[in-house]
Amino acid sequence: MSIHSCVHILSRMLIPAAVLVLTACNDDDALRDAHGDHDHEAPSSGRLVIGDANGAASRALVHDLDTGTTVASLPLRHAPTALYASPGGRYAVVVQAADGLVSFVDGGVWLHDDHVHADTPTLLAFERSGTKPAHYQVHEDQAALFYDGEGDTPAGFDLLTDASLAVSQIVARATLPVPVHGVAQPRDGAVLAVDYSAGEAAGGVPRSAVKHYQLHGDHFHDEGRFATPCDNLHGSAGNEDYTAFGCTDGVLLIQQDGETFTDRKLSIGQRITQMAGHHAVEVFAGFASDGTLYVIDPATDTATPFDWNGAAADVGIRQYRFDAHGEHLLILDRTGMLHVLEAHGDHFDRKAAVQVLAADDSAARITTSGADDLAFVTDPAGMAVVVVDLATVDIVDHVDLDFAPTGITWLGIAPDADHDHEHDHDH
Repeated sequence: MSIHSCVHILSRMLIPAAVLVLTACNDDDALRDAHGDHDHEAPSSGRLVIGDANGAASRALVHDLDTGTTVASLPLRHAPTALYASPGGRYAVVVQAADGLVSFVDGGVWLHDDHVHADTPTLLAFERSGTKPAHYQVHEDQAALFYDGEGDTPAGFDLLTDASLAVSQIVARATLPVPVHGVAQPRDGAVLAVDYSAGEAAGGVPRSAVKHYQLHGDHFHDEGRFATPCDNLHGSAGNEDYTAFGCTDGVLLIQQDGETFTDRKLSIGQRITQMAGHHAVEVFAGFASDGTLYVIDPATDTATPFDWNGAAADVGIRQYRFDAHGEHLLILDRTGMLHVLEAHGDHFDRKAAVQVLAADDSAARITTSGADDLAFVTDPAGMAVVVVDLATVDIVDHVDLDFAPTGITWLGIAPDADHDHEHDHDH
């Protein structure tokens, strides 16, 4: 059944609002065609968690991709501003930044021995609070959520895992001396985070330092700052061996070898404001303030401009992210076009592009499936989610909503994902 036909039929049906608060008409054949191109076929297509920022009636909706139905509408205390997936893909991290609250949704899909559980999604009673929750980064089975702080409330970060959320806990927390707009990048047994002192804050010195926090059980040991400065630090990413931070004049690279970390600067001559990386990809994508994409290769210490859109005009970057498998880098430009780049370990190739939005929308967000070759782009103006097959770069479906979505994330079982990718960022 076509999407238009399904919408027409649904418009003639009486649907109880308490049961269905979202309508979705899936082209099942198209979704099945996108399934199973990886080494191990996923036992479930997973679920989408979609934010509805509607004041006191704000909620998180859970849409099941196997059945094409909404399986839960979970009330939130405040309006959501961003949604992310936990490292293992079972929980949604629902940030309510304006109110300093972070909630967690158990998506209900999990693997037990050789069979899949598809339980009713629930909103955990466990919450985290902090001033201005901002950047969220994942590395393997750990995630770090950075709080910028404000006024007399200092910045800090939480380290969490799926195992810690299962028992309503975080792994550890660190607090900085003062507020700062920063980021924390988890590594194996450590976190590399922005550092800012009271003296630097008082003198108005730009943030430029990264500190090494070594994890010891439920707390961190302060291992000190790295020597190499990164003025106006903004944006970070990680892969198997490196963490990269954007700086005024290039990229700060920190290499991990066991418990040993080595830092160096890759000078570019432009300010790098955002970074994208993936565990399975050797190079980083570094986005300059003028919109140029640089391919950052730590193995050769090179930064090579890459023509990601093939356009003479500057169309600007709205959102970007790697897919769950590290096979594609997705860039949503400011005309509503989704560009799909193929990642080949040490370089990118332009694959194709598809118009997913009628026009630029600053609230649009991207998530990708860990089970299938699918990307999901929110269309706030059209009150829908656009489904793109990454193998063909075609629109294969829409999830029609009765509200403008605010944030989206995919939850489920990803049999071959590395669980080390950067989440979508607004550029």
